[in-house]
Amino acid sequence: MAIDFLKVELQKYLNLIYSDDNHLHEAIRYSLNNKGKKVRPLLLLLLLESIELSSSHYMPLAAALEMVHTYSLVHDDLPAIDNDNYRHNRLTVHRQFNEATAVLVGDSLLTDAFLEISKVTTLSADQKMKIVSLFATSLGSRGMVYGQSLDIEYENKAIDLETLKEIHLNKTAKLLTIPFKIIGIINDDEDNSLYEEIGTNLGIAFQIQDDILDVVSTFEVLGKSTNKDVAVNKGTYVKILGIERSKEELVNRYEIATIAIKKLNLKYDEDILNFIGYLIKREL
Repeated sequence: MAIDFLKVELQKYLNLIYSDDNHLHEAIRYSLNNKGKKVRPLLLLLLLESIELSSSHYMPLAAALEMVHTYSLVHDDLPAIDNDNYRHNRLTVHRQFNEATAVLVGDSLLTDAFLEISKVTTLSADQKMKIVSLFATSLGSRGMVYGQSLDIEYENKAIDLETLKEIHLNKTAKLLTIPFKIIGIINDDEDNSLYEEIGTNLGIAFQIQDDILDVVSTFEVLGKSTNKDVAVNKGTYVKILGIERSKEELVNRYEIATIAIKKLNLKYDEDILNFIGYLIKREL
């Protein structure tokens, strides 16, 4: 299944959700219609195709993943957190509209995501409850938000590698693990260890890549400000390990995730591995 086709279909669905002619939906559409990679929902759709399920039946689930990821970015960009003016080569939501609207956009996306989960008719009630629980635990005070909180707490403080890993296991990896764990729920697989291994290593790899690109890339390439981590004296893999060791760790994490994905015995695992490989190796 072609990535470009899936991305177009996902965007169509997202636009349909927020088609009302009002200021809030306009701002939400702005947040969702961007040049972002949409990694998490596309991974889910590829995984579904690889277990021979029609991706179109699960589009609300993919949309929910993109909605919660976008919510996190809209709130991250706010002046109270990262204070970013640009994302994907254009103004962030609070700069394009205003801070109050940006807060409400994030609130809407997070809340509406759970409504989308309820719309998937091919899931049983028990499976939906497990996915709702997965989203909530991965995103909330024991997941992504906890990681964000630690990230803020350790600005301008000395940080060791283990603490940095804890931040990004929560801030980045838990959301990336969701697509794989959803496949486990659909397959009624109670053993999450392999899905955890994949998501954790991909999440760390993506974070290391972000840390490297923040140092070596440009605004024109990334579509957002660079050297932000240095400006706020934030702990990063590059700061602790240096560029070359960070690249080695990225490759190591990617290879561990690749081996684990192959153990899933998916029908189209090459599509998934090619997609991940392209994302991991971009600009490095």
